[in-house]
Amino acid sequence: MEKKEAEFTINSHNEDGKEEISVSVKGLSEMPFWHHDLKIEAALALLSTVDRKEFYEDNQEDLFNNYMDQLREKMEYLQF
Repeated sequence: MEKKEAEFTINSHNEDGKEEISVSVKGLSEMPFWHHDLKIEAALALLSTVDRKEFYEDNQEDLFNNYMDQLREKMEYLQF
């Protein structure tokens, strides 16, 4: 199967004073039943939008470090 680029859409909107983000992933998967390849591509696309500096500017270093710890744990779990 010829793989086509997946499309990622990240929308940020404010309803009733609440910030919300929605993410949409559309594309052909090389794993038609599981779609794990598209899940990883979506995660990478989302991570590429994160700016570490903004966590520090908002005094949220602990929050950033907590997320990094969680990502490390997930990565260790996925590797064998």
